[in-house]
Amino acid sequence: MNIRNLLTWLTTSSADPAKTSATLKGVLKIVIAKIIYIGVLACSFGVACAFGDLSWLNDAADLIGTIAYGVLIVWGAGQGVFGLIRKIYLGRWAHPAAAQQ
Repeated sequence: MNIRNLLTWLTTSSADPAKTSATLKGVLKIVIAKIIYIGVLACSFGVACAFGDLSWLNDAADLIGTIAYGVLIVWGAGQGVFGLIRKIYLGRWAHPAAAQQ
């Protein structure tokens, strides 16, 4: 086993070799959630500094960011764990059709 095999295993769907794996999709959702969270923090700080007291706008941005962050973290973690468990349960590096190509 080498790094290339491991990356192929993580990125190729075990259900359909033409699709991206659920594990990778879950990890990407978590990364996007982190980017949204950092963006909300930066926006809140920038709005507070630029316009004075707009606490309602900061609160609204924080609420929306927190909801988006929470949904993406739960969804991404669930999808990632599901994909990883499916790969381990099926006990294969890729879908059998991918090996024939």
